[in-house]
Amino acid sequence: MISDLDVPLGKRIELARRRRGLSRAVLAGLVGRSAEWIRQVERDERAVDRLSILLRLAEVLKISDVAGFLGSAMPQAPRRSAPQVQVNELRELLYQPKLTREPAPADDDDGQLDHLRRDLAETWTGWQDSPNRYTITLRRLPALLRAIDEIADAGECADQLIAGTYRLVSAVLRRIGDQPLALLAIERAVEAARRTGDPLAEITCAGGFATTLLSLGFPDRARQLALSLLDELQTRVPAESATEISVYGAMQLTAAEATAADDDQVAAERLLDQARQTAARLADDRNDYRTGFGPTDVEIHAVRIALTFGRSRHALRIAETVDTGRIHARERRARHYITVAQAHSRESNTFGAIFSLLKAEEACPEEIRFSAEARDVVQDLLARDNALVRTDLWALAERSGLA
Repeated sequence: MISDLDVPLGKRIELARRRRGLSRAVLAGLVGRSAEWIRQVERDERAVDRLSILLRLAEVLKISDVAGFLGSAMPQAPRRSAPQVQVNELRELLYQPKLTREPAPADDDDGQLDHLRRDLAETWTGWQDSPNRYTITLRRLPALLRAIDEIADAGECADQLIAGTYRLVSAVLRRIGDQPLALLAIERAVEAARRTGDPLAEITCAGGFATTLLSLGFPDRARQLALSLLDELQTRVPAESATEISVYGAMQLTAAEATAADDDQVAAERLLDQARQTAARLADDRNDYRTGFGPTDVEIHAVRIALTFGRSRHALRIAETVDTGRIHARERRARHYITVAQAHSRESNTFGAIFSLLKAEEACPEEIRFSAEARDVVQDLLARDNALVRTDLWALAERSGLA
C-alpha cells in the first residue's frame, strides 16, 4: 500500500497500477476513461476532481486504505491565487430589492435610454477588446446598474438594456471567480430578456446561465440546458439571417464545451462538427448579441476541447491552423494563446509555452493577471527553471503579479 503523502497522487496511481499489472488502456476501460486521460493523471497534468472517479480508481486498484491512498491532506505546491478584486459595490447593488417606480415622462425616457444604450455598448466593447478590460469594466458597472434601476419600468426597450447589463455583470463576475454572484446576475438577465419578446436575447442570456453552471462545476446541468436551448432555437428561430445563424452556432459551441467538461468526447466532437457546418454558412466571424461565432471561433473551441481530453498534441495541431488575426476581440486572442501555452506546457515545450504567454500578454495584459490557467502555466514553468528563458519568464511573472 502506498501511503507516503509526499508522493503526488498521479504517481501513486501509476505505482498501484503497475503493481496490479494493468496497462493504462485496461485501467482506463475499467474506470470509463481513455488511456490518454490516465496518462495525464499519472503525470499530474490533469486533476481528478470527481470523488466518484477517485473511489472507482481505488476500487479497481484494490486499495484498502482509500483515505491514505487519495491523500486529501497531501501538501501541494503553493499557487498564486487570483488578484483580489473589490466587488462590494456590485454586490450591494445586486442584493437591493427591485421596487416598482412611477414611469418617467416619455421624452425623458427616450433620452435616458439612448444614453444608456451607448454606455452599455461602450462597456461591452471595453470588456471584449480593451487591454485593461477588468479595470475599465469594473469601474463602469456600478453606474450602469444604478442607471438601469432608474429605467426598470420603461418597457421593452428598457428590458433589452437590463438584460444586456446583467449579462455583462455576470460575465465579469464569472471571470474573476465570484460564481454565486454571477449566477444571481445572469438570473436577472434571463428574467429581463424574457420580457423583451426577443427569442435571441432570451436564449443568449440563458446560454450565459449554462456557462455559469459550467463554471460552478455542474457540467451535466450545463450540457442539458445548452442542448435544450439548441432545440428551442430550432423551434422558435428560422436560422436564416446571419445574426440567427451566428447565435445558433454560438450555442452549439457552448453545448460542445459543456459536453466536453462532462467527459463525453464523442458527443463533444459531434457538436463541434455541427458548429463547423453552421460556421460555413457565414462569410466571416461575427459578434451578434456579443456572442462571438464563426469559423475561427469554432477552431478556438476545438483547441480547448482537445486539451480538455488531454490531447495536447492534437490541440497544438489544430492551433497551427487558427488565423489569430481573424479573432475579433483581444480577450479571445489572449485566452486562445493561454490555451496554446497550456498545451505546450503539457508537452514540456518551455519555449512554446513562454512565447504563447507573451502573445497573450501582448493581446490583453490583464488576462494573464486574472486567468487561473495562465497562472498555473507560469507557476509550472517557474518550477522547471530553464536557464535559457529564466529572465524572460520571471519578467513576465513580475509584470503579471505572479512572482
